[in-house]
Amino acid sequence: MRKTFYLTENDAGHAIEMHIGDTLEITLDERGGTGRWAPEIKGEALRINRDTEHGYFLLTEDGHSVVHRFSAVSEGHAVLELRYENAHAVKPQDRFHIAVTVGNPPPLKRARLIIEPARMSQLAVWVFTALLVSLGLALAGFRMVQLGQNFDTSRDFWMGVVLALGGALLAGIFGVRLMGLLTHLSERDGRKH
Repeated sequence: MRKTFYLTENDAGHAIEMHIGDTLEITLDERGGTGRWAPEIKGEALRINRDTEHGYFLLTEDGHSVVHRFSAVSEGHAVLELRYENAHAVKPQDRFHIAVTVGNPPPLKRARLIIEPARMSQLAVWVFTALLVSLGLALAGFRMVQLGQNFDTSRDFWMGVVLALGGALLAGIFGVRLMGLLTHLSERDGRKH
């Protein structure tokens, strides 16, 4: 899962760990005048997003802020520095730097459905009931086919065919599911003993 890390001037000097595909968003106060925050990246792990190459401005209650976005693009280390450049000399408080370590994202874990033993038995009973109802539909459909043939009514015949096929299909689905549940129950019971 991709993350976005939000940093401000208070985070200067920190080290952060990111994964490939994560985003880093840095919001810095605008100093006023004709200067601008100029980013410099040492290392290949980070890349500045083109849409914020020169930053974009936010109007806040304290004044103006500028936002830069960076993407973690490869494994490794990077040092990111933003300097406030203007016609005057750059002062130490006009620098922002952080160290970034980028790694591969963790592998996705396969979700497992965990059902309590009592619920598993109830589920098996419900699936078995659905199987019996499906078989009943199939038998009713076959009976309608027989009646339709005897009385030459095509509507009963075709309705019977649909019921028979639908019931047989559902019976097959629920039968396979029931076998899986029963196998799971027997394996679980075998591990308890």
